Amino acid sequence: MRRDTDVSALLDWHARSPGLTPSALVFHASRCGSTLIAQLLASQARNIVLSEPPPLDNLLRAARQDPSAAAWQADALRALCSAYARCLEHLRRIIADGAVSRRASGVSLS
Repeated sequence: MRRDTDVSALLDWHARSPGLTPSALVFHASRCGSTLIAQLLASQARNIVLSEPPPLDNLLRAARQDPSAAAWQADALRALCSAYARCLEHLRRIIADGAVSRRASGVSLS
């Protein structure tokens, strides 16, 4: 089942509840060792690693497809990154507390 969230709904939710701000984003070109970096970062429980999530990719390309998207693109990117961090925050705490390991739970942060 595919889930779609309207950008205006994402921005409204973020305005009411800003959540977490990413401490870093890694953008890269192909064949530069980014998979290795992602795996190294994911090996530490304190990091949340998302490899090419489609909604983020769609937002990054939004202004290319519709120039008017440039007006809200940066805010939408902030809101989406905050949502990703918030949704995974409880999982990060569980892993950090040692209650469950990524391998045992079948959950991958990358």
